[in-house]
Amino acid sequence: MTMFTDSKNGQAMKQENGPKRIQVSLIESFSNFIADQGLPLTYGPPAAMTILSSMIGRRLFIRTNRGRMFLNAFRFLIGAPGIGKSLTTDLVDQCLKESKLGVMTAAKSVTKASFVDEIAAESSRRPWGVDASEIVSALLVNSSEYGVFLGDKTDESLLRTLCDMFDGRTYIETRRSIKTGPITVEIPYLNILTATQPEHFAVQFPRQAWASGMANRCDFYVSETMAESPDYYLDYSEESNSRNNLVNSFCRDVAHDLQCIAADISANVGKQIVLTEEARDRFIDWYEHDRVKTQLTHPWLLDYNTRRAFRLRRDAALVAIARADTDYTITLPDLNYTIDLHLDQEFGLINLLHKAVASDSADIINLIYAWAMREFLETKKPIQHSRLTEQILTKVEVSKVNYIISHLISTEALFAIKQRERSPGVYDNLSVPEYKPNLKYRVQKA
Repeated sequence: MTMFTDSKNGQAMKQENGPKRIQVSLIESFSNFIADQGLPLTYGPPAAMTILSSMIGRRLFIRTNRGRMFLNAFRFLIGAPGIGKSLTTDLVDQCLKESKLGVMTAAKSVTKASFVDEIAAESSRRPWGVDASEIVSALLVNSSEYGVFLGDKTDESLLRTLCDMFDGRTYIETRRSIKTGPITVEIPYLNILTATQPEHFAVQFPRQAWASGMANRCDFYVSETMAESPDYYLDYSEESNSRNNLVNSFCRDVAHDLQCIAADISANVGKQIVLTEEARDRFIDWYEHDRVKTQLTHPWLLDYNTRRAFRLRRDAALVAIARADTDYTITLPDLNYTIDLHLDQEFGLINLLHKAVASDSADIINLIYAWAMREFLETKKPIQHSRLTEQILTKVEVSKVNYIISHLISTEALFAIKQRERSPGVYDNLSVPEYKPNLKYRVQKA
């Protein structure tokens, strides 16, 4: 038996000898298991990566010319009620508890003050830094309902605090009573795994979250696939008990692997995760070509583009760790797997945002298009931006105007005209575009 220390209480723990029980990759094994349980396959990677990044702390990192980058993340599971979001977050809780690695989990519902108190508490402090002397205030938010975690109203100051914590900046708060005194969190390390429904996402994220910088620090995993069986609603039986035993057995296997990975990390504190030469060439190729071709154009996602390279390096590092690579190198298969994972993730997010724009009323797009057609046929001229904005404001609040226009253009209901022909062959660039309805939009839509 091998002994290593439980970082929470300092007691020695027993680690069973032998090879990893989950072969190939913890991420793939986790994904396959939850798919077998009828949960969305899409939720497997974020769940497994959250477990890994929460137990790693700042002991492993990526070092670039811009400095050290750590592996924490804010991950959101998005899907309809009953799809399996809560079951996924519960599975993460169970695996971490079984591992006994001392990962501290935050309360499921917080105010800004209570959240700061939790991450500043002595119980959150761990020797999980780049060397033995660096003590990290580490916390995992694992909440099955994002709305419950934040409450009914979004506290913008809490969102900005979360951004600071994500970036690992020293946080000092003096807005407390004289008795309480100032609070300092010198080295925060925060991970979030939470879930929400598409309708709540549409309300919560387009406003304060994007404006505060919170949302462009998040990774969103959208699933519309629901696997249901009448067996879920039948009476409890020995057969269903064996299903529960299967979950418990899987969590114990994950815990065993996490202990093995933690033992390796403890022997390699401060280890830099690097790219192999093949992976480096592929990353450069992706950055210069694939990244540009797949640039996100939705107004909500423009800031998201700037963090795509960081996300790829971070998640590829977690993929390498998930297969217990003690060399801590990102291989070409690691990088390609992560690229494919991100493409699926971004495609789902773009679809969700297009639906969110029209979620308040399915008729808005059709009403604006019908008005634009009448306006164009009557005047025989492109529609001015101010005129279009004025019309949309009669249907939606001001915060949604630009998103409605973007949706009309992306669905090709309207064409944006950015040049005007002043004389044959001579064009003027328009500072503000004008719009022309697509006369074939109805046919294309049908």
